[in-house]
Amino acid sequence: MTKSILSVSIVLVALGIVSFVISDFASVTALIPSFFGIVLLILALVAMSAEKKDQTGVKKHTIHAALGVTLLGLLGSFRGIPAFIGSFGGEELARPMATYAQVVMFVVCAYLLFAGVQSFIKARKTRAAA
Repeated sequence: MTKSILSVSIVLVALGIVSFVISDFASVTALIPSFFGIVLLILALVAMSAEKKDQTGVKKHTIHAALGVTLLGLLGSFRGIPAFIGSFGGEELARPMATYAQVVMFVVCAYLLFAGVQSFIKARKTRAAA
């Protein structure tokens, strides 16, 4: 799970930086995915460190915190989905780059949240079987 969090954090940091550069440095809000990515990166590094030190409780709480941040990112980026879907019906996007970045962030966060829930279910079944 920590590798997934680390991967998603890198994707989000890159997404924010690319969005900021492509928008000609027009708005700091283009960096919002990067802010989420940095928080997730820190949490992934803490979880990896706890894993190496065999601190199961710290790792578990850190992963829960990372998925909480991911849920916030998912909910925050949802507003781009209706605009994106509307563009297929011929509606013009007011800020296409922002919409695309929100859609990518939504998909990436949805993936991580789904993977996290699957990981929790697997861990619970493993504990129950033991």
